[in-house]
Amino acid sequence: MYTELNILLVSEDKKREALVSEALKEANYEVFSSLRTTDDLLHAVEVSHPDVIVIDLKTPDHQYIGKVKSINQKKPTPIVMFVEFSGGPGTIESVVKSGVHAYIVDGFESNRLQPIIETAMVRFNEYQTLKKELVETKAVLEERKKIETAKGLLMEKHQLNEQDAFQTIRKMAMDQNKKMGDVAENIIAMFKFIK
Repeated sequence: MYTELNILLVSEDKKREALVSEALKEANYEVFSSLRTTDDLLHAVEVSHPDVIVIDLKTPDHQYIGKVKSINQKKPTPIVMFVEFSGGPGTIESVVKSGVHAYIVDGFESNRLQPIIETAMVRFNEYQTLKKELVETKAVLEERKKIETAKGLLMEKHQLNEQDAFQTIRKMAMDQNKKMGDVAENIIAMFKFIK
C-alpha cells in the first residue's frame, strides 16, 4: 500500500481543487503543491519531485497531453487524470500514449481515490521495470552484434577461426580492463581506418 505520498495537484477549478485536495488528505496523501494550469508543470516536477501527479480537468486538450508526454520523457512520474468528458476515442488513445497511468472519466469520486492512485503507482513501476529491461536487452544485443562483427573482421583479415577470434577479443578486453563490446568497437574502428 502506497501511503504518505507527496502529490502535485493540477486543477483548473478552485472549488474542485479544494475538494480533491481534501480527499487526498483524507487518504493520507500530502498535497504539497497545486497548479491551476500545466504551464509550469514540468518545472514543478523537476523542482519538487512528486511521487504522483493528479490532474483534474473538464477534458484534456493537446496542451495537457503534450505536457504529460514531456514529463514522461524528461522526468517520469506516475500520473492520474480525472476528467468530466473523455474527449472521444482519439483523445483517450493520445492521453494513454502520453503516459497517463490512470485515466478516469466522469469526474472525481473521493471513495475511489486511494485504489486509483495505488493502481497508477503499480502500473508506473511495472512500466519502468519493463523499460529498463528493454534498454538492457538492447545494449546486450548491440554488444553481441559488435563482437560478431569484430570476430568476422579478425577471421577475414588474420585468417583466424571463430574460436581464436573470440579469444583474441576476450584477451584484449581482459588486458585493457574493458568490456568486450568496447574492444570490439575499437577493432571495427581500426579496420575501417585501415581501409
